Amino acid sequence: MKKFAIAALSLGLLSAWPVAQAAPVTVDAGNYLLSYEDTFLPGATVSVAGGVVTFGGLDYSTFAIGGSIELNGTMGSFDSYLGKPFPIVITAKTGYTLSGLTEWLVGEHRSVAGDEQGAHAGAVAGLVSRWVTVNGTDPLGQNTPYQSLVLGSGQASAGAFNASGALTFSSSGPIGLAALDLLVGAGAHGQGSASYVKVGQYQIGAQTTAVPEPQVLALVLAGLGVVGLRARRHRAV
Repeated sequence: MKKFAIAALSLGLLSAWPVAQAAPVTVDAGNYLLSYEDTFLPGATVSVAGGVVTFGGLDYSTFAIGGSIELNGTMGSFDSYLGKPFPIVITAKTGYTLSGLTEWLVGEHRSVAGDEQGAHAGAVAGLVSRWVTVNGTDPLGQNTPYQSLVLGSGQASAGAFNASGALTFSSSGPIGLAALDLLVGAGAHGQGSASYVKVGQYQIGAQTTAVPEPQVLALVLAGLGVVGLRARRHRAV
């Protein structure tokens, strides 16, 4: 299925978005706050449930038809380069640090491969995201989840499409989305072959770790001191 993704990228089929003055919007996701620029994923509806922020109502879709449009794709790109603000900033609330995040692309597909020998159809959807610390711009990692589907002659498939991937890190300060590419591609070869794929949601869920309160930490250290003192006395006896 990689050939469909590579072909979609090489064709450079990009979705162009109008340039507008960005304004930050902040949502409360439980143990953390997520701020995004309102020019990020224009037209998306934003909701929060269970610590996951969903950008819904997206329409990244493409199709392919055997013998006519055999390779097709679309792509959306967002970044913080050349002085632009971070599309997304995640900040842990007081008492927590950020320890990782998970990203999802959710959508649907319908694909069928014709009956003739050598006919095939497929679909692919995924993303490439790069995350950094906001204050120090230290790289935290690159996330590259994708899901692909390949059908041989006479096969058909339809249903949900879900790609997910996670990053693990530790950051006591805010983190920013330095760049994001959303990729959707379809391929079909042979008479009667066709494929359609659509991404309707981009989701982010940040993982947090509780930081001990100073008084709790003081009690723990005091307890360790008592244990150490008793151990030394025991050895001295």
